[in-house]
Amino acid sequence: RMVKADLITKLDLSNNQLVAIPADLANIRYIEIANNPLTAVPHAYRDNWASLRKYLTTAVTKASEFRRRKILVVGGEGTGKTSIVKCLTGGKIDVTKRIRDENISVREHTMAKMEISYWNFGGPIVTLPTHQFFMDTECLYLLSFDFSSLKLAEMEY
Repeated sequence: RMVKADLITKLDLSNNQLVAIPADLANIRYIEIANNPLTAVPHAYRDNWASLRKYLTTAVTKASEFRRRKILVVGGEGTGKTSIVKCLTGGKIDVTKRIRDENISVREHTMAKMEISYWNFGGPIVTLPTHQFFMDTECLYLLSFDFSSLKLAEMEY
């Protein structure tokens, strides 16, 4: 529940040993935050209320975006990408059988109230040029290796 900004215009929280400021206080025009450790707040936003307020506002408005994550699983052919995705999403695998996936497959999974989409990229070398169209800065990359046959000269990632 957001605090109504018209009810509180200034609040002095200085010298309280606070480690965090609730995002609900972002509607208050000015809060004195001096001499608080604020260890739960990134360093860049600890110095003044204007920057901390912007950070808190973003945390409230963007919170739903952080509940959905995209994980790109990439690696060479036969390195276990499909098996990794199956394990991470609760599926069962037969370690005696080799799974061959030549396309890009997406598997949705919910874990701890977080929606995760695993993008499993096929390993054959002919599919490598297509990977760039799905990569972005907001996703996590999981790189799979087969260390028993690792050839460093062939690695392109």
